[in-house]
Amino acid sequence: MRASQTGPKIKDLSLIPFHLFFYCLVAPWLKGIHEVKKKHACALDLAKRLIAKEEDWSHYTNSCPGPSQKVDDDDDRPIITTKTRRNPLLQAAENGIQELVEEILGKFPEAAYCVDSNGKNIFHIAVEKKDERMYWFLKKNVARKEGMMAALDHGRNSILHFATKPGANPRVLLGSLNQMAWDVYWFKLVYDDSPPHLPWYPNSDGKTATELFEDTHSGLRKDAEEALKSMNGSLLLVSALIGTVNYAAVFTLPGGFNSNRDSRDYGRPVLYGTGKEQDLLLFLWFTGVALYAAFLSLVEMVVIQLSKFVSSDFFIALPLRYIVAITALYVSVLFTILACFEAYYIIDLHINVYVFLGPALAVATLVFIDAGYLPLCRLYLALCCSLSHRGHMFQAVIVKHSIEEAKLYETTSR
Repeated sequence: MRASQTGPKIKDLSLIPFHLFFYCLVAPWLKGIHEVKKKHACALDLAKRLIAKEEDWSHYTNSCPGPSQKVDDDDDRPIITTKTRRNPLLQAAENGIQELVEEILGKFPEAAYCVDSNGKNIFHIAVEKKDERMYWFLKKNVARKEGMMAALDHGRNSILHFATKPGANPRVLLGSLNQMAWDVYWFKLVYDDSPPHLPWYPNSDGKTATELFEDTHSGLRKDAEEALKSMNGSLLLVSALIGTVNYAAVFTLPGGFNSNRDSRDYGRPVLYGTGKEQDLLLFLWFTGVALYAAFLSLVEMVVIQLSKFVSSDFFIALPLRYIVAITALYVSVLFTILACFEAYYIIDLHINVYVFLGPALAVATLVFIDAGYLPLCRLYLALCCSLSHRGHMFQAVIVKHSIEEAKLYETTSR
């Protein structure tokens, strides 16, 4: 009687529905995400309520104007923060809380001109933290940003000096290769947005931003070079093997060649001129594309292996070569798989090739996306940055020559 009330026990786990296993595995993870998002929403709501009650931002600064004071738009002097009370806006920027930054600047636009005890303004902090979303928000919504981006801190560090700090984007975890590409892109982006004279302006240690970037990234650049060479060497071997297999397949066609010396078709494929001719031509086309793509991938990987691996190569040159090489290798693998299953179809193997073709293509595609997604994103950003700031490059060169001529004139006049 007791056994009938408790019900039958499931001894075989295969009897449990799959969706139950999926729910048990995913539910705790989703619950954790929900809790984090709920805490974030509550904290943001609390911050909005506190900001709504605030009437005067001068509590957090020495000279921030109150609500009854008028801000002169032509005055670019920074507003110095106090040492006794930390500025919530600068704290939010340091911790990457963009929603709080937006709320504060929406009610107190003048708060953007405050600087901390080290002389860093909110642009300096966003660049130092490599917070791209906040950086673009500040560029779009803060007035008089040109003066803020040209400002120096107490150590005579410009916004470019802060862009040389090594470290990951706060929202993305990167390896050494992608990290180096990201840091070069970030430095180039800030370089193009900053005034043309800043790249040659030394800080209190006597180092320009370019020199400081090379010093802080020497170790990361070597790690990225070793990682790329190691990965490239393995892919080079795979590309060579795929090319060899497809080259051999051209001379070992399904059905073979006509070996009858007395025949008019001597030396030609046996299936040529039969009902399988179109399938044979399709097989040859697949094999030819795979062979050409493998050769292209091989050439690009050799070029990568022979690169100098200077910092500027990680901006466009190396990501572009890597994307071309990995894409060519993917195309080679893809058409090799298609040629293989086309050969099965030609020789009339009674199997359903689509059962194996789909998973094989899916696995190859997932591996390609995993290997090429981040470098492709970096390459896209680098190309956009390069194309949108072409005029700044020539302007910076002119400024550099002007500075060099001024130094030369000063030296000769002495």
